[in-house]
Amino acid sequence: MAFVFTIGLLLWGNSYTTKIYKVEKSKALFKKSEVEFEAIKQKKINPSGTHLVYKLLSKYRLTQSIKRIQTSYFKNLTEVLPLTSENEYPNVYVSVNEVFNLEKLDNDYLFDFVSEGNYAIVSAENFNLDFIHFLLPNSDVSFYVESDTSISLNYAHPNFRSDKIISLKNADLNYHLLPKYKKWVLFNPESINDDAVDLLYFNGSNIACLKIDYGKGSFIFHTLPDAFSNSFLTTEEGKNHAEIIFSHIPKGNYFWHENFGKYSTYRGDSNPEKLQKPKEYSKSSPLQFILSIPSLKFALFLSMVGLLLYLMIKSKRKQRVIPLLESDRNTSLEFIEVIAKLYQQQNQHSKIIRHIEINLNNFIKQRYYIHFTKIDEKTLAKIVLKSGVDTKIVGRIYKRFESLSNKKITDEELIEVYKLVEQFHKERN
Repeated sequence: MAFVFTIGLLLWGNSYTTKIYKVEKSKALFKKSEVEFEAIKQKKINPSGTHLVYKLLSKYRLTQSIKRIQTSYFKNLTEVLPLTSENEYPNVYVSVNEVFNLEKLDNDYLFDFVSEGNYAIVSAENFNLDFIHFLLPNSDVSFYVESDTSISLNYAHPNFRSDKIISLKNADLNYHLLPKYKKWVLFNPESINDDAVDLLYFNGSNIACLKIDYGKGSFIFHTLPDAFSNSFLTTEEGKNHAEIIFSHIPKGNYFWHENFGKYSTYRGDSNPEKLQKPKEYSKSSPLQFILSIPSLKFALFLSMVGLLLYLMIKSKRKQRVIPLLESDRNTSLEFIEVIAKLYQQQNQHSKIIRHIEINLNNFIKQRYYIHFTKIDEKTLAKIVLKSGVDTKIVGRIYKRFESLSNKKITDEELIEVYKLVEQFHKERN
C-alpha cells in the first residue's frame, strides 16, 4: 500500500512540474509576441476586425470624407453609393470581407460606378464569378493557395519595394499563442487581365494585389483581407501597407461597405457602446430576416407544423387520372415568323434593328466577358481582339447601328445590317 501511495505521489509531482513548465513556456512565447499584440490586449480589440484601418483612413490626408454604407435584402448598392460626387473629388468604394459576392444588380452597378470615373478597393479571399471572369479571363486556374502560419510579401512599385520582406501572420492563435496555419489565397499571374498592374506579390511571382483601369476609373483587388486587420495594423509594417495601398487612389470621398462579419469595422473599438450601429437588419435572404424576429419565426414554425399535419391527413389521392398529353411541338420558328410579319406589316424596321443590336451586345458580353455600357474605340478594339473578326466589319456594324437610330429604315438597309451581323458570326472565334 505504501508502495502504491509513493508511486502515485511521484506521478502527481511529475504532472505538476510539467504543468509549471508549460505555463512558463507559454509565458515566454507570449512575451515574444507581446509587442505585436500589446495594443490589442490593452484595448480589448478583436484581432480580425478592421477598426484600426478605418480610423487610419478617416485621418488620411487623401480622404475628403468617409462614411459607412450598408446593403440588405431591402436596400441595394444603388441607394447608398452615389454614382456622381457632390464635390470635385471622386467617390471611392471600399469592401474588406472574407467573400465578395454582391447581388447581380449591385454587381453591375459597381462596374458602372467605376466606369464613370470613381474607384473601388476590394479585399477578399473569394470573389463573385463575374469579377473572376473580369479579373482572370486567361486561365482555368484562377488562384493559388499558400498554406503556412504567415506569408512573406513585397511591393512591385520601385518606390515601395524593400529589401526587408513584409511578414503577414495569421491573427488566429493556437494554445501556445502562436499563429495557426492558414490557406493564403493569391492570384495566378498567368491568368490575370492583360491591363492589370501588379502592386503586391509573393515569392517573386504570385500576385496578392493588383490594379485594373476600367472606363474612367480603376479597381484595386486584394486577396489578403488579413493585411487590413487590427492585429496587422498594430505593427509598423501593417500601417505602412495600408498607406501604400490607398496611395494608389487619388483624394476622394470614401464609402466603406460594412458587412458585420469577421472584418467588420465595429470589431475592435474600445468603446463599442458609443457606436451607432445601423438599425436596419443586414440579412442576405428573406429566411434569415424571418428567423431573426420571434413572432415571424413562431408563425413560420406553426405553418410548417400545419402543413405537415395536412400532408398526413390528406395524403390519400383524390385527383382523377391525368390523361397523356400530346408531345410538344417546336413553335419557335412559327413564333419568329409571326413577329417578323407583324413588324413588316407595321413597317417598323427600326425596332428590328434595335433588337439585332441588343442581341449582338448581349452575345459579346456573355461570350467574351467584355463589360461596357457604350461603344467607343477601346471597346471596339477589345471586341476585335477577342472575336478575331476584322476591324472594318466590327466598325461598320456599329456605325450602321448609330446612323440608323431614330431614322426611317428601308428594306435594303435592314437586309444590309442583317448580313453584316451574319458575317460577324461566321468569322468570329
